[in-house]
Amino acid sequence: MDNDNGVKREAEATETADANETIDPRQYPPGYEVVSDDAEPKQWSFKYGFRDWTLAALSPFIYLALGFLFGWWMWGWIIIPVAGIACGKIKKREKWIALSPFLYLMLGFLFGWWAWGWIVIPVSAILFEGIYKKS
Repeated sequence: MDNDNGVKREAEATETADANETIDPRQYPPGYEVVSDDAEPKQWSFKYGFRDWTLAALSPFIYLALGFLFGWWMWGWIIIPVAGIACGKIKKREKWIALSPFLYLMLGFLFGWWAWGWIVIPVSAILFEGIYKKS
């Protein structure tokens, strides 16, 4: 029954709203998905992944583990900046350039190639900046 101004009473409005159950998508913000109770429940997924920052956050602990377990204190510290660069949100070719000094250090520490290992740094910069994707 309508009031004088043509608006339904609150009790009547809730009864008709419950009976119709029509959902107007315009009443929700963009990106909000309206799911009815009739929809099948989503299956649980048991696939887990790591966030981008996980390795960088764990790198000091990895360094300590490498030091205590294997005695790699001398060059194990390299894991900390390398993990930070590898987990950073930069382009892959820029990651290779940023990692090249640490590759030089690894070549020096592991194989003693201090004299000629430095060539890795300019060569990686030339290669990875000189290569581009054709459009």
